[in-house]
Amino acid sequence: MRNLKWLLLAVTLTAFGIGVQYAIQWSLDWEHETMVATMIGITMLSFAVAAVLMFVAEKLNLNI
Repeated sequence: MRNLKWLLLAVTLTAFGIGVQYAIQWSLDWEHETMVATMIGITMLSFAVAAVLMFVAEKLNLNI
């Protein structure tokens, strides 16, 4: 169940990041290829952040 919380965190970070990216994309009128590459990058970064947070929580023996 604990890993499900971290997966939910990663998905939430991804959704937030893509929402922010869409707002920026419309204001700067980005090309489609740039938009897709940015979405992939945001997704990878969000899952990496969740993995690092999970690692730190385990090292500090936090019961999250």
